[in-house]
Amino acid sequence: MALYLAGQAVLSSKSVIAVEQLGYRNAWDAFRLTGATVIGVPVDEQGLNIQALKRLSARHKINAVYVTPHHQYPTAVSMTPSRRMELLEWANKTGAIIIEDDYDNEFHYEGAPLLPLASADGSDSVIYICTFSKMFAPGLRVGYVVAPKELISPMKEVRRLIDRQGDTVLESAIAELIVHGHLQRHLHKTRKHYLRRRDSFARHLQNLFSGELCFEVPPGGMALWVRPSRKIDTEQWAEAARKLDVHFDPSSHYSFDGDRYGGVRLGFASLAEEELKEASQRLFHSFMETHSRQVK
Repeated sequence: MALYLAGQAVLSSKSVIAVEQLGYRNAWDAFRLTGATVIGVPVDEQGLNIQALKRLSARHKINAVYVTPHHQYPTAVSMTPSRRMELLEWANKTGAIIIEDDYDNEFHYEGAPLLPLASADGSDSVIYICTFSKMFAPGLRVGYVVAPKELISPMKEVRRLIDRQGDTVLESAIAELIVHGHLQRHLHKTRKHYLRRRDSFARHLQNLFSGELCFEVPPGGMALWVRPSRKIDTEQWAEAARKLDVHFDPSSHYSFDGDRYGGVRLGFASLAEEELKEASQRLFHSFMETHSRQVK
């Protein structure tokens, strides 16, 4: 909802918004509901490619840019500090709005988590969006937005029309958990669990696939971004995995061009370590089955 509200507040049928490519398809769809043109900007190991963004902005009037800088979705890479400052400087110069989606910032396991772009925003150009669903449960659909008043006001008007009241009981319960320190204690405990699950999952994949998958263990987040070292149709792999009751989206889900042969995002946070071991084995069997079918 926050992505939809942000889009409705700052975009129109004449607008252009730049998004990460690879990226989050649901956000693209929310922005397209405004009639805006959505264009992709490449992502590399340092996050959004700012030079590519600047080249695009020389050809198009870009009104907004959507980014997931802490743990890029889907690759989980973190945008470097230099690129963060460069992006803010670009937005200040062009007048573009940055929509920052910080969906899982609480789960960073190594070193200090990076501060949001919004914390260094000196030109009122950032709409900061976060959610409680990653902290508690996917079904808990409560999030929040931090932005300058002139950007919050139009979002409030749209929100009033589509969801006048929200879930005040649930919101009050979350506020109580925050005030009494329960949320911080819960996050401290959860981070330890997710760290163990990340390491366990990575170890199982490394042992089973033995070079068939390429991936870096991310310093935070709730998923691994893995790339087959040989050409594998990820739609066929996802279909074979579903038959073994393991579910993930093929690479085409994250790309503009429908590329079926890229990487896939494998979540680990919701499974116990024994379940991750079993899931890894099923992933391996479905992978090898897909490869043998393609060879034939």
